[in-house]
Amino acid sequence: MRKALLACALPLLAGAAHAAPAPDQEMPEYQAQSVSLPPHASYLDEQGAIRIGGAEHAQFVIDRFNALFAGSHPGVRFSGHVKGTTATMPLLTYGRMLYGPMGRSANAAELEAYEKAVGAAPLEIRIAHTSDDAQQEMSYSIGIYVNRANPIERLSASQVARIFTNGNPDGDLSHWGQLGAGGAWKERAIHPFGTPEYTGMGTYMQSGPLQGRTFTPAYEQWGSTETILKRLEQDPAGIAFAAIGHENAALRQLAIVSGDGRSETRGSRQEVAAGAYPYGRYVYFYLRREPGQALDPVAKEYLRLVLSRQGQEIIASQAGGYIPLSAAEVRAELQKIELAGSDGISVSGPAAPGLLLAGADDATDLFKRFNAMFARTQSQASIGMALKGSSTGLPALTAGAASMVIVTHEASAAELAAFRQAWGYAPFLVRIGYAGSGQAAPAVYVNRRNSLPSLSMQQLAQVFTAGSAAGNLNFWSQLGLKDGWQQRRIHLYGLRDDGGSATVLRTAHLGKYPFAAHYEALDTAQAVLAAVADDPYGIALLAPTSDAPIPASLRILPLSPADGAVAVMPSPENVAAGKYPLSVYLQLYLNRPPGKALDGQLADYLKMILSPAGQSLLAGAAGGYLPLSAGDLTKEKKKLD
Repeated sequence: MRKALLACALPLLAGAAHAAPAPDQEMPEYQAQSVSLPPHASYLDEQGAIRIGGAEHAQFVIDRFNALFAGSHPGVRFSGHVKGTTATMPLLTYGRMLYGPMGRSANAAELEAYEKAVGAAPLEIRIAHTSDDAQQEMSYSIGIYVNRANPIERLSASQVARIFTNGNPDGDLSHWGQLGAGGAWKERAIHPFGTPEYTGMGTYMQSGPLQGRTFTPAYEQWGSTETILKRLEQDPAGIAFAAIGHENAALRQLAIVSGDGRSETRGSRQEVAAGAYPYGRYVYFYLRREPGQALDPVAKEYLRLVLSRQGQEIIASQAGGYIPLSAAEVRAELQKIELAGSDGISVSGPAAPGLLLAGADDATDLFKRFNAMFARTQSQASIGMALKGSSTGLPALTAGAASMVIVTHEASAAELAAFRQAWGYAPFLVRIGYAGSGQAAPAVYVNRRNSLPSLSMQQLAQVFTAGSAAGNLNFWSQLGLKDGWQQRRIHLYGLRDDGGSATVLRTAHLGKYPFAAHYEALDTAQAVLAAVADDPYGIALLAPTSDAPIPASLRILPLSPADGAVAVMPSPENVAAGKYPLSVYLQLYLNRPPGKALDGQLADYLKMILSPAGQSLLAGAAGGYLPLSAGDLTKEKKKLD
């Protein structure tokens, strides 16, 4: 249910304690400038009110920003569209809202989908510092914690980065003795904990304070501050980053020493506001930006209000809330807006009539053929295509910018969560074929010196993840290898667990357990393959890489769906028969509310694809697609009934 945001004046400061340092008096006063709403902008609802989406924890300040803006611009109204941070980028990508407030920076997967769909990056504007009160349901600063049994009480930000990541110019830190701990602690290994890279805290730490370097293989990923700190309470040799303000009898939040060693900070509101604490995050507004077009003038005027003294006073008025920017930070953000342009609008108009398909660009030839086949029986059908990449599919459906989307990867948890935030239910899935075979399918790679004949999917999960009920497999001897391999550890390689293909493979096929602590994340598929080519004891799990041949020193490992079952290679025959357990489906997602029938034209289109003629056409199209097996085809047809 959409909740209308207040369009009338609100008491901006009534009853609210100043929970943050007061805005600097050097900040600009807000003086309204006349703007006109574009009559057909896609961010307007049916009544001509402005939709705003994004982080629900920004509701307090959004209500008050809207009231102040509407009071300064007669005739402007706002409607509720606050759906959550995860839904922000899809809605912004397709112009379904004026701007998107987020309590974290956009992650790599979100930005990739936006840039593929739009052709440029969105404009990121800081509007406040995050809260230091983790008891509030808000975005907050981060603390660095150790177990109270640990003698270390303070570290520098540089030392923290050297603990959590690989490849630091000054050397990586792996033992507590390197940080000055003596006695029994001198040789004790450091056990770092935190959230996955694709989460808000993980994205912030990895891309900012950790300087873009990959997490160390010893890093353990956990889903929340609660689970991270519970793990730390159990491990005296651990260190963790988590939400600030959770120091207790078992855990110590470390002081962070400045680079010159003369001062230390712990993340107080004053320290965050002054920019002195290195783990104080920001709250962002993201604005839609297109190549060759200026910012929407209404969005620009709204941001001028937010970045004024009056706007920052609204932020300061929320008890335990966000912390206003400094005058210098405000000037920096206003300059970004000015450099982005001053005239014109940058949002698309109403969606085209008929069916509109979005998603995988390598399916263009196939769906041109499907459209031609459909037109032969339904000559009045109007079908448009905006195929800009598989990663743009679910965002387009979430934003209501497509009737149906084509996806050649397992939808990620974040993509599905964004759709649920926007609509309140899951998207409707229909599988129509397999997306590839051979090197075009996800596969497990080993060095040719490795004699392992095959793996089952359960063994694969035990090798690559931690926490399987069947136990972890860390040595090649546990998989039956002998003759010099008994004491050899398994070296795991793959891509970053950053919400992309590695995350999708892990959650879809490995039981959703975290990658093992010794999993070594690299930046590119080529780097992963090269690592295994140089390491006889290595093994890699990768989604489809490219058409380039794999190194001659590597081979693809046959896989079986279960222990004792026949292991097979990702050949076209095995994929088409549904025998290869890492097969990737060619999938269609639609927006069908529970209990409601599909639109008649959409239903007819899907029935055509799943017909014998449609499946035969799929087999002959470019892209290496394969028809569904008989069993899978029956399952998908039943969905349409």
